[in-house]
Amino acid sequence: MGRVNTSRAAASLVILSLLAARLAGAQTTPTYPELYRSLALPELPGAQIVSTGRQTTSLRDGLAIRLTTALSVPQTRDFYRGALLDSGWAETPSRGAPPGVPLARLRFTRDQLTCIITITSMPNGSQITINVVEL
Repeated sequence: MGRVNTSRAAASLVILSLLAARLAGAQTTPTYPELYRSLALPELPGAQIVSTGRQTTSLRDGLAIRLTTALSVPQTRDFYRGALLDSGWAETPSRGAPPGVPLARLRFTRDQLTCIITITSMPNGSQITINVVEL
């Protein structure tokens, strides 16, 4: 009888550990930082945030976000270009990608802010890195 109780206790611990891990994962899913939203920066529909920089409450050290999307590099580039231009950002020249590299780099300024977006082709879409800094 002691073995049955020990087995049940061990099984219960395994189940509780799995549930705790699942809940912890749900609680740590990255979201757009409040600072990003307060700047009215565009949020790409359907994109998933992979990570945010360690600093998300001040522009002193910059704000960084990494996302993935099923969209292609040109589709993603066109979304960000249109959304930022429509909200008053000015596009400034940025270093282009080397020939044949499926990559887009965008650079925008507004007031004392600079937003740099790098979009890289991935097997199932694109990876996006957004950096916002205050000059």
